[in-house]
Amino acid sequence: MPGADYAEEYIEVDDGVYLRVLHWTPRPATAADPVAIPVGIGYVASDTLHGEANIRRMAETLPHARTISFPTNKAMHGADLMPHLDEFLLGLRD
Repeated sequence: MPGADYAEEYIEVDDGVYLRVLHWTPRPATAADPVAIPVGIGYVASDTLHGEANIRRMAETLPHARTISFPTNKAMHGADLMPHLDEFLLGLRD
Protein backbone atom coordinates (compact mmCIF):
# COMPACT_ATOMS: atom_id res chain seq x y z
CA MET A 1 0.00 0.00 0.00
CA PRO A 2 1.69 3.26 -1.08
CA GLY A 3 1.91 5.94 1.58
CA ALA A 4 1.73 3.62 4.56
CA ASP A 5 3.39 0.82 6.40
CA TYR A 6 1.06 -1.84 7.71
CA ALA A 7 0.92 -5.17 9.44
CA GLU A 8 -1.87 -7.69 9.04
CA GLU A 9 -3.34 -10.09 11.57
CA TYR A 10 -6.38 -12.33 11.87
CA ILE A 11 -8.38 -12.47 15.08
CA GLU A 12 -10.81 -15.32 15.71
CA VAL A 13 -14.10 -13.72 16.74
CA ASP A 14 -16.20 -16.86 16.72
CA ASP A 15 -15.62 -20.54 16.10
CA GLY A 16 -13.96 -20.56 12.69
CA VAL A 17 -14.83 -16.89 11.97
CA TYR A 18 -11.88 -14.54 11.64
CA LEU A 19 -11.60 -10.76 11.48
CA ARG A 20 -8.82 -9.37 9.32
CA VAL A 21 -7.13 -6.41 11.03
CA LEU A 22 -4.69 -4.05 9.37
CA HIS A 23 -2.49 -2.01 11.70
CA TRP A 24 -1.77 1.02 9.55
CA THR A 25 1.10 3.44 10.20
CA PRO A 26 0.93 6.45 7.89
CA ARG A 27 4.07 8.06 6.60
CA PRO A 28 4.40 11.46 4.94
CA ALA A 29 3.62 11.63 1.24
CA THR A 30 6.65 12.04 -0.96
CA ALA A 31 7.21 13.01 -4.57
CA ALA A 32 7.13 9.28 -5.34
CA ASP A 33 3.58 8.85 -4.02
CA PRO A 34 1.83 12.22 -3.66
CA VAL A 35 -1.86 12.59 -2.90
CA ALA A 36 -2.88 15.47 -5.12
CA ILE A 37 -6.60 15.64 -4.34
CA PRO A 38 -8.25 17.12 -1.23
CA VAL A 39 -9.21 14.51 1.36
CA GLY A 40 -11.75 14.90 4.15
CA ILE A 41 -11.26 12.55 7.10
CA GLY A 42 -14.17 12.29 9.51
CA TYR A 43 -13.80 11.24 13.13
CA VAL A 44 -15.61 11.16 16.47
CA ALA A 45 -13.48 12.30 19.41
CA SER A 46 -14.90 9.59 21.69
CA ASP A 47 -14.19 6.77 19.19
CA THR A 48 -11.63 4.46 20.77
CA LEU A 49 -11.06 2.41 17.60
CA HIS A 50 -10.15 5.41 15.42
CA GLY A 51 -8.77 7.85 18.00
CA GLU A 52 -8.68 11.56 17.24
CA ALA A 53 -4.88 11.69 17.59
CA ASN A 54 -4.50 8.95 14.97
CA ILE A 55 -6.87 10.72 12.57
CA ARG A 56 -5.06 14.04 13.00
CA ARG A 57 -1.69 12.35 12.46
CA MET A 58 -3.04 10.71 9.30
CA ALA A 59 -4.31 14.09 8.04
CA GLU A 60 -0.91 15.65 8.71
CA THR A 61 0.72 13.12 6.37
CA LEU A 62 -1.55 14.07 3.45
CA PRO A 63 -0.81 17.38 1.74
CA HIS A 64 -4.46 18.38 1.15
CA ALA A 65 -6.27 16.71 4.05
CA ARG A 66 -8.80 18.27 6.36
CA THR A 67 -10.30 16.67 9.46
CA ILE A 68 -14.04 16.82 10.09
CA SER A 69 -15.23 16.28 13.67
CA PHE A 70 -18.62 14.68 14.37
CA PRO A 71 -20.41 14.50 17.73
CA THR A 72 -21.37 10.80 17.36
CA ASN A 73 -20.78 7.83 15.07
CA LYS A 74 -24.45 7.95 14.15
CA ALA A 75 -24.04 11.54 12.96
CA MET A 76 -20.95 10.64 10.95
CA HIS A 77 -22.67 7.74 9.16
CA GLY A 78 -26.13 9.24 8.69
CA ALA A 79 -27.95 12.21 7.20
CA ASP A 80 -26.15 14.53 9.64
CA LEU A 81 -23.10 14.03 7.43
CA MET A 82 -24.51 16.15 4.60
CA PRO A 83 -23.95 19.65 6.06
CA HIS A 84 -20.36 18.69 6.91
CA LEU A 85 -19.84 17.28 3.43
CA ASP A 86 -21.27 20.44 1.86
CA GLU A 87 -18.98 22.59 4.02
CA PHE A 88 -15.96 20.50 3.00
CA LEU A 89 -16.83 20.65 -0.70
CA LEU A 90 -17.55 24.39 -0.64
CA GLY A 91 -14.26 24.92 1.19
CA LEU A 92 -12.43 23.44 -1.78
CA ARG A 93 -13.21 26.61 -3.69
CA ASP A 94 -11.07 28.69 -1.31
